[in-house]
Formats: sequence, C-alpha cells, structure tokens
Amino acid sequence: MNFPSPQSILSLTQTQPLLSSLDDVKAFVRESIDDQPKPFFAAFNVSDNDVETVYDFLQARQYRNVRISCSDIHNVTLRYMPTEAHEVAVQHLTHAIISSVCHSNRLPSTFDFFDSIKVTGATTIFLDKPQKLFKEPDQSFMSRIEGRRQYPLVVIEVGVPENMPQLKADASHWLLHTTVNMVIAMAIGPEAPTPDQNGRRTPLLQLCHYEKRAVDPSKMQPGRATTELVTTLDVKWTDDEAISDHSIPGCHFFVEGTSEYQAFATGDHPLVIKREVVLALCNDIRESWRDDWDRLGSGHD
Repeated sequence: MNFPSPQSILSLTQTQPLLSSLDDVKAFVRESIDDQPKPFFAAFNVSDNDVETVYDFLQARQYRNVRISCSDIHNVTLRYMPTEAHEVAVQHLTHAIISSVCHSNRLPSTFDFFDSIKVTGATTIFLDKPQKLFKEPDQSFMSRIEGRRQYPLVVIEVGVPENMPQLKADASHWLLHTTVNMVIAMAIGPEAPTPDQNGRRTPLLQLCHYEKRAVDPSKMQPGRATTELVTTLDVKWTDDEAISDHSIPGCHFFVEGTSEYQAFATGDHPLVIKREVVLALCNDIRESWRDDWDRLGSGHD
C-alpha cells in the first residue's frame, strides 16, 4: 500500500493538508514499528470521524508507546521514541523538577508536593473542541484543585533535533488552545562531532522552554489570537564546562491566584535545578543513548 512517508507529511506551511485514509495511518504505524522499530514523527489529516478510530487503534499493546497529538495544521500527529534515552530524559527531568520544588525556600515547610500537584505521565488529554482531538505529552504536571478543568500546567516533550519544529508546533497548540502554562522540550542527538573526554560517542542535547504571553495591543489584529508562543530558553547541554544551574519559572506549576503561585510570581522567583543535578541528568541520558546506539544502530538519532 502506498502512503505518505514522514518526511512528505511534515510541512508546517501547508495550509490545507490532503486527507489521509484510516488505512494509510494504520499501514504507516505497522510498517514503522513491526519491521525494525526506529523513532519517527509523522503528521496526518484524517476525517473527524477517523480521529477516534486512530486513537483506538493505538491502544493495542504493541502501539501504546506511540504518542498521539495534534497541531494547528494536522488533527493527528504521531511520535514514537523506542529508546532508553527518551525514557531516562523524561523521568530524570521530572525527578529534578520535583526535587527543586520540594526544596524551594519559597514554599512553607509544610508544603507537600503530591498534595498539590499530580504527575500523570503520558496520560491522554481530550481537548474541549467540537471535533474529537487528543494530546499525549511525555509528562504532565497537573493541579489537584478540584473543579478545575484538568489540562496540565506544565508538560514535557522529548524528541530528536530533526523534529524540534514539530515539537514547537505541538507546544504552540498546547499553549494557545489550552490552559497549559509552559512546555519544556528536549532534543537528544545527533552525535556530537567530537567524542567525550573518554573517547566515547556522545549526543548533542538541547533544551527549550516555550511559554505564552499576551500579544502587544498595538499589534493585535481583529479575529487573531490574543496570546502568542515565545521561546524563553534555548540551551545546549553538551559541553559540561558551559552547564550551569538551570532555572524554571516556578509559578507555572501552580494555579494563578494560589499562595504557591504568588510565592514564585511575586518578584519572579524561579525554581533552580543545581548544576550537579543537571550534569548527572546529562550523563545518564548520554549513557542510555550509547546503549541505544549499540541496540538500534546510528539510525536511532
């Protein structure tokens, strides 16, 4: 069966993508995973009635690691990262954030992280839209305040550098169409041009923070969005000598108006992940990336 390759369907400038059939999407997933699993990012536009069918298809055990999402252009985007480095990046970054919140001097000693915030992993989020749409981040931080629409406050997405434009498009959709405050995106790879100090292959690591802000009233146009995506951080975690403490806006992990939110927002105090923690995070990702290289070959990056 002929169906679009990932490269042929990733155009973010395409205004009205051609519809793909349900069989196209299923065939692409089967061929990509059942043959020799490698990371992929693919975007499709299917009929509204087929979106939920695609989601149901991905609930089969062999496809559950395929993340389904959507963007402003495509109503189905699929991302697959069958690598240990991906899982290590998500889990270690999550742990570093939890630790920095728990040890923040901006919060009272009685603060309990898990009484305030739910860490829900790749939980499927159903969007409040007339048509059925789904988003599955790699990690979600959600409020425990009852009665609040359960969109995440902060999400983490991990991919490969070739797909950073698509991760940014996904971040834009999160930020401009939901109440998500911030998207943290990490790219793992490709291989650095020079080995590490021990002569071993090592990947390039990139981390971006995407946030939203109100559009300047003087530049606002009728019928256009009142908020926009801004890249507030774009760093490379490759040269250890250049790595320093990592700061994240702490207020984004709490609901606006709460005492916890105010503790960080007043005076613009960040959460701080210490340099030694960042170095340990990077080293663990690199070790896992090398294990993936041995298992999957150079194509995994």
